[in-house]
Amino acid sequence: MALMRKCVACEGDLARAIGEERIDAGGVTFAGDVPHEVCLACGERYLSAGDVERLELAAAVGLARIGHRTGSALRFMRKALGFQAKDLAEVIGVAPETFSQWEAGDREPDPRAFALVGGLASDQLGDDAAPMAVLQS
Repeated sequence: MALMRKCVACEGDLARAIGEERIDAGGVTFAGDVPHEVCLACGERYLSAGDVERLELAAAVGLARIGHRTGSALRFMRKALGFQAKDLAEVIGVAPETFSQWEAGDREPDPRAFALVGGLASDQLGDDAAPMAVLQS
């Protein structure tokens, strides 16, 4: 018999559930149903790191799909991918200074570079249909 996990806040029993989680991604709010554990006593919710990562990647893909090309959106997408700015700049073939200017809002991000970052997020998420949708936005 498996031991039931306990809430760190009140020591109550945890149960598996699925519920809506909201995330602010570069100025746009996304929501999705995410599996989590919830304390039956106090209602505290616990999400796994993997589920949070998938939610962030899905939001990054969403930003690319709607074409929300801002510096804060690009920064969110980069962080969701787990890249440092200079490394992602190298991957997409731009100077680190250019990428920095995009993220700082000094210059509007290049549409092709933005779509490529969205495609990388889609690929990492494992969304087979998304790359074409991202690149066509």
